[in-house]
Amino acid sequence: MADFDIEATVRELKDRAEIRDVMLRYCRGVDRCDHGLTLSAYHKGATDHHGSFVGSAEEFADWAIRLHREQLVWTSHYITNHYCEIEGDSATAETYVQAILRYESDDKLFDIVGCGRYLDKLERRDGKWGIVERIVLGDWDRVDEVTDRVEGDLVAKLIRGTRDSKDPSYGYFRAA
Repeated sequence: MADFDIEATVRELKDRAEIRDVMLRYCRGVDRCDHGLTLSAYHKGATDHHGSFVGSAEEFADWAIRLHREQLVWTSHYITNHYCEIEGDSATAETYVQAILRYESDDKLFDIVGCGRYLDKLERRDGKWGIVERIVLGDWDRVDEVTDRVEGDLVAKLIRGTRDSKDPSYGYFRAA
């Protein structure tokens, strides 16, 4: 029978869950335009190579939140496939992302729909995983004009989300 190290297995599973939480926290932070939550996915001194932006994580959070508030009506980032290699307190990850970014132009709505991947180098510092370097790869994208909207009670009676800390989800979680 092969040796099975339960402690090592649990440690790896815990690390993988914590690294995935970093990815989800980042997406939630950007979609809610929450500067602190976005930045919490990164360690101090981290860098981000995000298309037209290349710089520190702090500068990226400023840039991204400003862009989302000033130029976009709504955003949704979805994490899908996630591959991660962990070695001690260091890890590399490739995380697939689909983003839908809604903007308005000439009184019309448009959705930028794109898929890409986050290539991340992560470290565990003081027991906490965070990104130290991110490179964003764009695999494909398109722009769709929004021509049909759902009408009627199905959507009209939904509680509407917001892109700030007034979003109803903030009342559901302890972490700010």
